[in-house]
Amino acid sequence: MNKNIRHSIIWVFTSILVLTACEKPAGEGGLGSITGKVFVREYTSSGVFKSEYFAPDEKVYIVYGDRPIYDDETRTHLDGTYQFNYLNKGTYTLFAYSECDTCSVPVIAIQEQVTISSKGENVSVPLISITK
Repeated sequence: MNKNIRHSIIWVFTSILVLTACEKPAGEGGLGSITGKVFVREYTSSGVFKSEYFAPDEKVYIVYGDRPIYDDETRTHLDGTYQFNYLNKGTYTLFAYSECDTCSVPVIAIQEQVTISSKGENVSVPLISITK
C-alpha cells in the first residue's frame, strides 16, 4: 500500500475518532446550567385551599436525557429557586413531587423538559407548581 494512502486512511480514522469522542451526552461535565422555581398550593386534608407560596427546601430532581431514573437532586432556596450547574448540551427532565391526600393518586411527579442547545447556555425552566 502506498505510504500516502496509508497516512490518509490513518488521518481519516483518527479524525472520526476525535470528532465522535468529543460529543458528550446530556449530563455533568459541561458549562451549561438549568434554573427554575417551585411553587406550592397548599390544601387542608378536606381539600380546602389553605395558602400558596414559593417552596423553600423542596427536592427537585433531574434526569439526563431519556434515562429511566433520576441522576441528581437539589433542594430549593428560601425563595423557591433551584439550579443545576455544569451540564452538557442535551435534553433534561426536571421534576418535583406533588402530594394530595384527597386525590386518587396521592403523589405524582410534576415534570418539565428543557434542552440545553449550546455550550454554556443557562436555561430557565417554567414554574413547577406542586400541591401539598
